[in-house]
Amino acid sequence: MDATAWTVVGAAIAILAAIGASFRSLRDEMRTEMRAQGTRIDARGKSLSEISQLRKRMAHLEGLTKRLNHDVQIPEGTTFLDLTRDREDECAAKSEECIVTLGKKAPRCYDQIGTILALTDAMASCFWGCGGGNHNIERLCGRVVSNGYAAIRLMKAGFYDETLSLCRSMGEVANLMWLFVHQQDALTDWQTLTGREHRKRFGPVKVRETLEELQKGVPIRQERYKPLSSQVVHPHPCVSPQAYNMLTIPTLGGVLQPAGVMICINEIAYPLTFTAVGSALLLNLDIDIRQRVFDAAMTLAESLGEAQYAEWENFRRESQIEAFGVEVRGPRDLPRQPLSASEY
Repeated sequence: MDATAWTVVGAAIAILAAIGASFRSLRDEMRTEMRAQGTRIDARGKSLSEISQLRKRMAHLEGLTKRLNHDVQIPEGTTFLDLTRDREDECAAKSEECIVTLGKKAPRCYDQIGTILALTDAMASCFWGCGGGNHNIERLCGRVVSNGYAAIRLMKAGFYDETLSLCRSMGEVANLMWLFVHQQDALTDWQTLTGREHRKRFGPVKVRETLEELQKGVPIRQERYKPLSSQVVHPHPCVSPQAYNMLTIPTLGGVLQPAGVMICINEIAYPLTFTAVGSALLLNLDIDIRQRVFDAAMTLAESLGEAQYAEWENFRRESQIEAFGVEVRGPRDLPRQPLSASEY
């Protein structure tokens, strides 16, 4: 590997390692908004806070829903599928409008994801010429690109959990490629071992542990990978579907939630950065093309924001306790008594 490649890889690791895992700016904005809301409530002199009114409206709507459910005909067959498609398309349009409002980094990160996907697609399809061989690295590139395309589409349609599930798969490939870059016999063994021996050597946990032993950096560390496995991919009793909002209200897709969009953009970008760099190092590319991929990956790394799934639950819990005095798993958990401005 040439010196330029090592310099870019090292810089990418340094940038990604420096990325924080908090929502400090978002928390400050929320605190300011809640205090302002409390001031408005007190100024109007209402006997019930907006939260209490929300509880009343929810109870009223639930009563109406129970009565209406007996009379409303549930759409079935392709009629229902058409309705869900229309709702998801509407959500996708709103998501694209939302992305440009998510600060400075998120829109830039989203745009650069498109660039990295284009370059990785080109590597997967031998766009710059075929290097021959078994094309296993190209297939891995294709796998990540397909996951990336699907993740973007799911994110915009409001399926944030499904997006993050694909991000976990992309992360496994990122770690695997990083292992191929830093351990010469790993790629050969990955291609020749079978059955139990293959799983023992190249399972996601073993790949991560091997990278830790090599001390060459781990793209997707345990603290990032584990929450995606235990809370997104595998069923968990305390996790509601698509609940990326402060009241932990579950949804079933087709509902725009800005926090979900912001988290997914970063989680998609993170493994893509390493996959692009790893692919460029492993494939027989011209130096100018390789440098082009390195530069694009560096730009993507620099545009990554702080929001990530591993910190979401803690952030939401802290914000709920700060605002409401209790952890909220749904509207019914909201405090029953009005809150004064001093309690916001």
